[in-house]
Amino acid sequence: IEEMEPAQRRQVAYHEAGHVVAQYYLDPDSRIVRATIIRRSGALGYVLPVPNFDIYAMPLRRIVADIMVSMAGHVASKLFLGEYWTGASSDFQQARARIMALADLGYFGVHPMRVEQLDQRIIDRFWADAEEQVERLLTMHADEVHAVAKALLEKGCLLYTSPSPRD
Repeated sequence: IEEMEPAQRRQVAYHEAGHVVAQYYLDPDSRIVRATIIRRSGALGYVLPVPNFDIYAMPLRRIVADIMVSMAGHVASKLFLGEYWTGASSDFQQARARIMALADLGYFGVHPMRVEQLDQRIIDRFWADAEEQVERLLTMHADEVHAVAKALLEKGCLLYTSPSPRD
């Protein structure tokens, strides 16, 4: 990570900080065990949450929260660096897959057996609404985003060893 150009390193730090803050507030049933801006397996950085308990079934709102967490890195780059950056394509792939899972579960009001009839405008509106909610969340917790980004820039990798960051 040291050879990465400073502006790019800062972008990765803010991207991952956005994920950390969104994960913390949107998924209280998980704890974050690692956040890093050290490149690994093609990723420039990542956040690793783990559930606090085994999950066998979940409310659909949890899938919506997962989508918003996926969006948070991209939104953080825009909010805190003033423009969108590349690097969010895998996050978008995850979000799209989860949106299709919601569609398959009837979330958008279309019978799961007729999901191909889902109007793209419904998905577009869902995406825009979710992105707006993420922007409000990250704006409300901007000090925390800055603190996590700063810590990532200083240390490269943050490990959480307590049972839960809420302890």
